[in-house]
Amino acid sequence: MASAGGSEGVASIVRCLQSCLYAVDGEARKAAERQLERGVCLSGFSSTLASIATEGALTNNDVGVRQLAAVLLKQVIKKHWSAEAPKFEAPELPREERTNIQAVLPNGLSDTSSKVRTAVAMCIAAISKADPDGWPGLVENLVGAIHAHRASMTPLVHGAIRCLSLLSNDIDEHYLPQMARTLLPELLHVAADSSGATPEDLRASALSIFYDVIKSLAVMGAVYQRQVRDLLVPLVDPWLPLLCGEVAQPLSVQDTSGWAVRMLCLKSLTQLISYFSKPLQQHMQRVMQASWEMYTSSLGLYQMHLVLGPSEGGLASEEAEGDLYGKMDLEGNTLDLESLLAQLFELLMALIGLPRYTKIIRPALPEMSYLVVSYMQMTASQATEWLENPAQYVADEEDNTFTVRVSGELLIDSLMQAFNLDAAGALVDAVERRTQEAAASQAAGQAGWWKLREAALLALGCCVASFPGGVGDGRGGGGRGQRQRATMAGLQSRLQLLVDEVLRADLQGPLINPLLVGRAMWLAARLQPILRPDQQGPLLAAAAAGLNSHLPSPVKIGACRVLASLAPRVPAEVLGPLADSLYGGLLALLTCSGEEALNLVLESMVPLVKADPTAAARALPALLTPLLQVWSRYVTDPLLAESSLEVLAVLARVPQCLGPLTQQVLPVVAKVVQQPRGQPDGLVEGCLDLLAMLVRPGKREVVAAVAANCCGPLLALLPGGPAADVDDDTGTLTHGAVELLVELVRAGGEDFLSWAAPSMNGAAIVSVQGATSSPSSASLSPMSTSPTGCHGAPASAASDAAIFSALLSTTLRMLDPAADEYRTCLAGDLAAALVHCLPSRAAVQPVLGELLEACCRKLAASNLSPLVGGLLAALGHMALVGGAGGWLEALGAMQMASQDAGAPTSGLQIVLPLLLERHSDVRGALATRVICLALLEMLQSRHPLLMAITVRGKRHDLNTGVRTRRQAAAAGGEQWMVVPAAVKMAAVVAELMADQRWLGEEEADGSEDDDDDGDDDLLTADVDEVDDDSDDDDDGEHLEEDDSMNGVGNDVTVARSGFDFNLTLSGKGINQLEQASIDAHINRSPMLPVHSALGSSYSNEYDCGLVHAQNQQKDPLMSMDILAHLVNALRPLQHQPDSAAFLTAALDLLPAKKQQQVLQLLAGSCDGSPEGAA
Repeated sequence: MASAGGSEGVASIVRCLQSCLYAVDGEARKAAERQLERGVCLSGFSSTLASIATEGALTNNDVGVRQLAAVLLKQVIKKHWSAEAPKFEAPELPREERTNIQAVLPNGLSDTSSKVRTAVAMCIAAISKADPDGWPGLVENLVGAIHAHRASMTPLVHGAIRCLSLLSNDIDEHYLPQMARTLLPELLHVAADSSGATPEDLRASALSIFYDVIKSLAVMGAVYQRQVRDLLVPLVDPWLPLLCGEVAQPLSVQDTSGWAVRMLCLKSLTQLISYFSKPLQQHMQRVMQASWEMYTSSLGLYQMHLVLGPSEGGLASEEAEGDLYGKMDLEGNTLDLESLLAQLFELLMALIGLPRYTKIIRPALPEMSYLVVSYMQMTASQATEWLENPAQYVADEEDNTFTVRVSGELLIDSLMQAFNLDAAGALVDAVERRTQEAAASQAAGQAGWWKLREAALLALGCCVASFPGGVGDGRGGGGRGQRQRATMAGLQSRLQLLVDEVLRADLQGPLINPLLVGRAMWLAARLQPILRPDQQGPLLAAAAAGLNSHLPSPVKIGACRVLASLAPRVPAEVLGPLADSLYGGLLALLTCSGEEALNLVLESMVPLVKADPTAAARALPALLTPLLQVWSRYVTDPLLAESSLEVLAVLARVPQCLGPLTQQVLPVVAKVVQQPRGQPDGLVEGCLDLLAMLVRPGKREVVAAVAANCCGPLLALLPGGPAADVDDDTGTLTHGAVELLVELVRAGGEDFLSWAAPSMNGAAIVSVQGATSSPSSASLSPMSTSPTGCHGAPASAASDAAIFSALLSTTLRMLDPAADEYRTCLAGDLAAALVHCLPSRAAVQPVLGELLEACCRKLAASNLSPLVGGLLAALGHMALVGGAGGWLEALGAMQMASQDAGAPTSGLQIVLPLLLERHSDVRGALATRVICLALLEMLQSRHPLLMAITVRGKRHDLNTGVRTRRQAAAAGGEQWMVVPAAVKMAAVVAELMADQRWLGEEEADGSEDDDDDGDDDLLTADVDEVDDDSDDDDDGEHLEEDDSMNGVGNDVTVARSGFDFNLTLSGKGINQLEQASIDAHINRSPMLPVHSALGSSYSNEYDCGLVHAQNQQKDPLMSMDILAHLVNALRPLQHQPDSAAFLTAALDLLPAKKQQQVLQLLAGSCDGSPEGAA
């Protein structure tokens, strides 16, 4: 290509552009494209493209070539205009060329071709986005062009408005107010011209700019509320008559040219109502009137052109390919009748959400409810697609897609939120009227009558889902009085009568329409809380019949919903006779359903198994193989894999099912775990989850079988093992292997080591321990896949000591501070399991000392919450096993690197503050109990180190009000009180004691399955604490996260010197009766034994340690009354003269509400007091 400048260069570029557009020869076209790509590096190339795009004479006014030149120029601008642009690529355009382009491009806005104007406007917008400050006066010049030429509506006005519509989203907030003052009046003249002189697309562009401006002002209003209000009201006042007038005009399907204008008017009104309703309240009556007129007048069009097909007396199918579908607005969004009506519903919901106008809207509730039911009818296209495509039916039922039907559901929810039982009554009235109309239409022989009835049932289900207090709550209206309760009772009676009608007309009569029957079953599931006993049986029988029928999928899907809702609640004598039939229907669906419906089938199977385990055992032979096939087919699908595993888990909890399930699953799954290389993605992880599900019920034969087959392969998958490289960067495989290993250790206890022997041999153990032998020379021994294979270990089976050594080595490698945090985030759980469940080997020296040091060093280097929680739980177990006093002195003697790179410090100075600050990271019923008891043991040990070490107490600035992070940084950062560790420890114990709701959940979880998996038992801060200092300041900045101990209280400075008056924790005065009670519960001796693991090298008079309980079927920690222990430990501190000040200082670290709860518990004046339990 010749030089890009000059006439020869222009002609060369034009020829290349023409070849790209018109060349028939593909090679010639590709050669032209390569020449244009190389032209970017030539001086003047971009300027020439700008000239070609804006000067028609250079191309004989070939619009296609000019448009292509503008498109190429826009690409050059995005990549090469400014080095600071996000998509910049070298080289950068010279300043002279950029200036020339900026001078040439505005001429293209006045071109007679709309395609050229739009292409040039996009180039200008690209420049503005690439260099926002590089074109001063651009917006002002565009506004000036509109002002100068709007009377004659020259092409320049069209081009300027089109360009502003592309720029309006990116105008800086500093220029926005000034620009709005000059721009909006000019745009109003364009948008308000409905005489036909101004094209509709130009009016739509003007309204699009107006919408973008008010949307940007709404964002600014969050910070500059008064300034935006003062600016907006005089500017918007003249627009409201135009917006309301366009909305109120009757909607026509014959002329759709004005639909874009109407859509933008609806969007603008919704934006104004949502953010500026108060300053614009003088216009609200007119806005409501316009919205109501469109709402009432458009229903006939919706029914005729979208709902009813030709066979039903409508025109829906005839116009499916016409003007009502497929239109697009300026921004590429769908513009059709359904999207217009959905946007109208958005406006109505914005109006309903304004509390000051409820008195105006309330009288319209009956009519609004009556109309919304008809708007919720399915369209003809939806009815056809849902019958042909079950997956789409389920997806549309679950997803909030942008349709009139879904908008109607949202409108009902808004009405229920705003008007409570008044709206509920109006909606039930509307449903009764519409069902009567549908029955009359059916009697008259109208084909589409069922759509209205289906919509009425849908509306009723949406209504009851939003009932105040729940549909089954007899209080109603939040329990505000006898009238509300009577109203709610009346509504429930009417709903029960409607269920009777649904049973008689839709579920027990002849088949009318599958979609209607499916909706009837969906409604029955929604109304389950108020069903009478005589209704539950027939509904469940209808579900069983639907599942076993040859009816289309909507019926079967509705039957699954009824089953999921009713199975947990119907009496056994009702469910029992139907159970086999229900399982048969679900089994058939398992083999033929698509992904969307399959998940619903699996979800409905879970409550059925829980409700009737005996029937589940009978159905297991036929059910198990299809269920496992579903799991294996979708093992990488997070939703279906989890759902199928949940079904298998509830089956595993049925004693009659666990054995057969293990026999069928274990041989296949164990082989996958034994040979992880080359397996499909996600299969090994899924097999580990499945094995953990088998182990979790704790049946010894099953645990032994899994251990006999999988222990060695599990260790091989962990860091340092021969198969550790199979895991990816996410560590998912490592997590699954550790979880299963922890489950095996917990379930098997000391027997686990002998059970695991068949899965390992000497070579495997050496390789897992990371000895000198290479991993390639190690091999896992042949393993029996029989669940009984553990009973006869082969001659080469490893000894218990060797297996424990392999476990310990793997655990220590995972506890290496240099190991990846995410991959080893369960290392603490594994260490805790070893100490707690294998005490004869892990709770003795030197093993316990190695684990203690490794956990401390890992804790000091970690920040990940699950890892920290597991490590703290492991340290808590060690404190209970070895004695709190020995634990404290062992950490005190341990030398660790300081976190601030200073001189080495003791492990206690690093670990103890972390334990007191991050105890809430501990998860799981057993682990949280262990932390409670460990802290209590330390507090009762009376060890002087607890007073010698200081920790962070309460933030100094809490009494000065709420501060943002910026304010805290300006004041020199956070400033904290320093208190002795004993004081903070007493505060933590008091906090745990006050959180009675958490303790209740913990004990409930512990008594259910006794499987401390930690998923649902997070130790969290009390909600009340957040209320004390969580308000935002005027700047809208986020507050700094506060420690759970940072409540507002009297600013009592606690320092070590302040407790020299005999507060050495030796005078707590715990009486012998309380001491004996604690001893009996946790089997502890009053003095630390000389053979204690942590105290083997010294004797300690301060400690009252724990010894491990004897083998028991149930962990004694899970049956302890933790609350009673905590209260009994703190209550004496109130009554001793030398400890009352100590307790006061500890409670001062808590929020005021938590302090009050603690004092009430200590006084025995609140529910759940441990007086009777002690």
